[in-house]
Amino acid sequence: MPETTDATRQLGDYQLGRIVAEGSRTITYEADQISVRRKVLLERVKPEQLGDEGAVEAFLRDVRAKAELDYPVIASVYEAVRGEDAVFFVREKPPGRSLAELVEAEECLEPRQVLQLLVRLGEACAYLSEHHVRTEGLQPRDLYFEEPDVLRMDNMVVAGSVNVSARRRDREMISTLLGKLVAEGQPGATRTWRLLELLTGEDPPNWPSVAHTAGKLAHDLADSSREGWRTAPALVEESRGLSPRVMVLAGLIILLAIAAVGGAYFLGGRGSSVARPLGQMVEITGGKVFGADGEAQLLPSFWIDAHEVTVAEYGAFLKALEVIAEDQRHAYNHELQPEGKEGHVPADWEALQAAIEDGGKWEGLVVGQNCPVVNVDWWDAFAYANWRGGRLPTQAEWFAAAEGATPEGSGWGAVDFSEVDRTLGGVMGLAGNATEWISDSALNPAFPMNQKGPVSCGASYLQPKNGSLARLWHADREARRADLGIRVVRDTAP
Repeated sequence: MPETTDATRQLGDYQLGRIVAEGSRTITYEADQISVRRKVLLERVKPEQLGDEGAVEAFLRDVRAKAELDYPVIASVYEAVRGEDAVFFVREKPPGRSLAELVEAEECLEPRQVLQLLVRLGEACAYLSEHHVRTEGLQPRDLYFEEPDVLRMDNMVVAGSVNVSARRRDREMISTLLGKLVAEGQPGATRTWRLLELLTGEDPPNWPSVAHTAGKLAHDLADSSREGWRTAPALVEESRGLSPRVMVLAGLIILLAIAAVGGAYFLGGRGSSVARPLGQMVEITGGKVFGADGEAQLLPSFWIDAHEVTVAEYGAFLKALEVIAEDQRHAYNHELQPEGKEGHVPADWEALQAAIEDGGKWEGLVVGQNCPVVNVDWWDAFAYANWRGGRLPTQAEWFAAAEGATPEGSGWGAVDFSEVDRTLGGVMGLAGNATEWISDSALNPAFPMNQKGPVSCGASYLQPKNGSLARLWHADREARRADLGIRVVRDTAP
């Protein structure tokens, strides 16, 4: 399809407008589709690149990847054209103004609006992650806002495998960009900034957790606005914008990397140990497995934490709950959680944090942010896993993950300290530090006439007997022990 004269700047049915982006091989225009009178974005291979067959084929591979995506928030591909004189494709131009334009104009949005945008972004990013979709680095011009709180994204999909470093930069950009849009002095501003700061850690919460938390906070702000209720201390706190305390915390995260796992700030601000990014998960291939009692079961593939959940990671969960209004903090709870249970702070949590901060010992143990969280009951474990966008493993899944694990129990330490207590696939700590809650109840073979009861799997530093084959039955789901912790599974890749 030949291009007409430069004066008309027309490609077939498309009248070209201003340039919105230009790379080494392509150029993107705003354009008008003449026949249907609609605004579009048109991206073409530069004329001087048309003789490079490799460049043209790479461009078309990316176009095919974009066209395969079907997600309502992300712009659709309308058509692609490969002619002798022009190679281009046309995609939807999202309505509204780009967030780059809003920031440049120094406009601000209500905290509730920013939180709703974060919900949409979180859901879209979660979709891309779960479907292993590769995207170009996100730019402020790629996000569009339309009143009152509608977010659309340009189609940034490209062919190839996921670029993890690009995903990390996307989080940082989203945190910075949305942070600039929050109107200071309005109810919810401080909590919104704090939530955005969670995105900038070395191992931040996953996108489903971010979207869920943002949605709960937005709902709380909407309810408060309708009721016309705000406490005086809350108004004073939020009118300060980024308070000195928050700024100091942010500075510590950036400059010292103290307590940065999960992208949160943990109790015990100074900390005697630096939290490492330990959020890796290992894929367990589905198939027939044999449980602890010898029964065979067919399991689909799943992903399991490579390490036990750490003090630092659980601290991120507690900090995220603080962002949510008090009456919304039940969002991650099991539907049958007892009404009398308040919160999810582990037993003796303050003493543990004090020991970490002072470099001392807790229960005679050297402790740090990378040690496993313990003293959590089943309801705590469920809520944490739910917040992570996962769940607790079933007994069958736990033993499937333990295949090839050491039969010998291991002692206490950081969750990644042992060179022995690991499977060939890279799952560590199944024979210690802590025994771990599972989702389902099980019969105790020592008491076959009893009903099924809550159970944890794996040995611990207190009970190393039987190693990875160990099981421990508990009186009820409220049980807490100094050697009882958590591991999370997911049905899809993280």
